[in-house]
Amino acid sequence: MAKAYIMINCDKGFGDETLKELRRVKHVTAADVVYGVYDIVAVVQAPAMSAVEETIINKIRKVKGVSSTLTMLVAKT
Repeated sequence: MAKAYIMINCDKGFGDETLKELRRVKHVTAADVVYGVYDIVAVVQAPAMSAVEETIINKIRKVKGVSSTLTMLVAKT
């Protein structure tokens, strides 16, 4: 199982809407609002790294309100 943590910055005023939409994305197993440099942290898990990459590039980055992301791929659990 491939896994990644995605740190997300949102456009002002989109936090709640963006969070709801992220939670509906296939392979997103968790998404939470956080305090600090980033607005939301999401966890993506899929059977293969290619599915994780597809989710991040083609789904998460296109969610309304997402202004930037920082991805940390899990190397070992």
